[in-house]
Amino acid sequence: MARVTTRDRNKNKFYKDGRPKPPNWEYRFPIAPVNGKRQHSSQAGFKTQKEAAEAGTKAMAEYLGTGDAFKPEKISYSDVLDLWLKNHVRANLKEQTLASYLVIIEKHIRPALGHFFITRLRPLDLQNFLHELAKKGYATGYITKAHIILKGSLKYAVEPCQYIKQNPMLYVNTVKGNAERKKEIISKEDFKKIIERFPEGHHFYTPLMIAYHTGLRRGEVLGLTWDNIDFEAKTLTVEKQQQLFNCYTEKQLALGTPKSKASERTIAIGETLLAALKREKLRQKENRLRYGKYYYKYGYREIKSELNEIVENKNGDLDFICVKESGEILTPTALKHLSRVINKQLKIRFEFHALRHTHATMLVESGANVKGVQQRLGHDHVKTTLQLYARTTDSIIQDTISIFEEALK
Repeated sequence: MARVTTRDRNKNKFYKDGRPKPPNWEYRFPIAPVNGKRQHSSQAGFKTQKEAAEAGTKAMAEYLGTGDAFKPEKISYSDVLDLWLKNHVRANLKEQTLASYLVIIEKHIRPALGHFFITRLRPLDLQNFLHELAKKGYATGYITKAHIILKGSLKYAVEPCQYIKQNPMLYVNTVKGNAERKKEIISKEDFKKIIERFPEGHHFYTPLMIAYHTGLRRGEVLGLTWDNIDFEAKTLTVEKQQQLFNCYTEKQLALGTPKSKASERTIAIGETLLAALKREKLRQKENRLRYGKYYYKYGYREIKSELNEIVENKNGDLDFICVKESGEILTPTALKHLSRVINKQLKIRFEFHALRHTHATMLVESGANVKGVQQRLGHDHVKTTLQLYARTTDSIIQDTISIFEEALK
């Protein structure tokens, strides 16, 4: 059986003046052979044999995974959450997903459950936690995301951490909360009022028009550059999105890949939007000449794989579509300000994402093929398109019975 051995590497060694060298204890234990040759792990620099033996025993226990030196019953669920966020979520999920997870973890999960030892966290504790969220009035979607976080982090505690043998979330039921808020649809009349408030030439006009006419997500609209528009083919290509990196901490603006592979798409655009974009491009050329060296330019530097920080750069070649007169790019924060103005001044219930719902619903009500709508919106599955955007409206209800009556004839 493998065991830890120790030795004093300075035993019987002397300096040139005859003085004995101080003890330099080393531990050593066998590890897995490589190419059939025996291998050892060792470390020196300990003052006493006892220090070397204790360090060696701990190192070998960690290497063998015996738990002798590392006891799961001393690990808190809060520590497990940190490990899961660092090694799994940050490595595999989008920054925006991480940001939404952090809100729920820091606001709810860590305060309520973080102090539990990971081996003492019971299904009943977890079930009660979800019920408490429902009692506080949170929506079903919010509670479902909390359920996903609990299940995923505790699965990580089972494998690869091996802190617990079974995921306690296997015995926890989903919990329904308040009904989801009805997705807002912007009427043609209200959109006309919004455009009158932010007319052509205003920096909010272009992102409003793009979202209304294409159904792009907020980050996709803000991430568009002029090379994404093909004026001859009359198409728009989504290949990147603007997002906040390290949300709620550093808040660095970054360009990342779209939400999923299906979100990387090229869609047709109509004459109305095409004409507006042509005029905007000409306006930006004139502004660039007017501002000269003071016109904002941007480049990027890589933060990590598939994510680049947007940086102001005199030699930058990122030619964004949605910019202010000075070339300064619009950000998610700017669009939140836009929403506040529309809500308060125009008394229209509005959030920027509502333009996506509006575009999709208008297509469905007009009889567009659902598969075509799915591709246009960048959904992975047609089921998502049907559930989220094919909202039952009076128009759809009436069309349905009309179709049936026509079939009877």
